[in-house]
Amino acid sequence: MGLFSKPLLFAGALLILAACQTTTESTSPSNPPEIKRSSNAGPGANPVSAGQATAYFRALCGQAELGRSALEDAAAANGFVQNSKTTTYFHQKQDLSVKLTDTACSIVFVSNENPSTVNGTFNALQSDLGPISIRDVGVIGGEHYFSARIKV
Repeated sequence: MGLFSKPLLFAGALLILAACQTTTESTSPSNPPEIKRSSNAGPGANPVSAGQATAYFRALCGQAELGRSALEDAAAANGFVQNSKTTTYFHQKQDLSVKLTDTACSIVFVSNENPSTVNGTFNALQSDLGPISIRDVGVIGGEHYFSARIKV
């Protein structure tokens, strides 16, 4: 190969790779996804861990004091669909829902984890989000439900 052959081959390969690159729409805060709405939206089928539930609670209810649009942006970014009849946000894969009212933001979810683990995980959030009311709702239809609520 000549003196310029290797650099030219390398440059050509880079151009080919650059041509294959696809662009994706950004979901940055300046361009958040739109919340989907459906009159028959409901929860997904999968139970969640305490860690997953607190992550969704922080992501959505942690935005509630900024207003409904901030919560909706977070809900859309995290795979939720709003029920247009009840205004409840349902996760489409996890058995979990979030509701925002004028005074509170709450989450209801199914978990297979020990209630003390769920309570401890939510209690750890209080240093960041303030007082959280957590409740072991109990077993309904073979599923163990929990709820947590924070004032907004």
